[in-house]
Amino acid sequence: MVRFSTITDEEWQNRVDLAACYHLADYFNMSDIIWNHITSKTSSQKDTFLINKFGLRYDEITASNLLEIDLDGNIINGEGEINQTGYVIHGAIHKNRKDIHCVMHTHSRAGLAVSCFKDGLKPMIQDTAIFYNRVSYHEWEG
Repeated sequence: MVRFSTITDEEWQNRVDLAACYHLADYFNMSDIIWNHITSKTSSQKDTFLINKFGLRYDEITASNLLEIDLDGNIINGEGEINQTGYVIHGAIHKNRKDIHCVMHTHSRAGLAVSCFKDGLKPMIQDTAIFYNRVSYHEWEG
């Protein structure tokens, strides 16, 4: 159970915003049932972040059922399991990029299509120029 007595106004707002982000991603067909994740810093005062409880669809996520985890993957606040892949991806980013507030890992149909290209996203038309030198790739590891 989330210990609401310890939650600051800033953390509660981040929880509400993150839950809304999950719902927007679902609305825009950027969810993949339970297999992706969005995280947010818990607050500017903590070295923890918020992540969805593993097994919940995006439309089931609320500010109250988000889990607070530390940079080592330990659940600090909340009950449930985390997606280990989500922790590995997001934990590394939150640990090394303190300037980043939110990290999204989605499986949009367009993103899946681009990931099938051997050379990734090529800036072949003006609309893709916004992504030039701003996309990172991680090789499939099985």
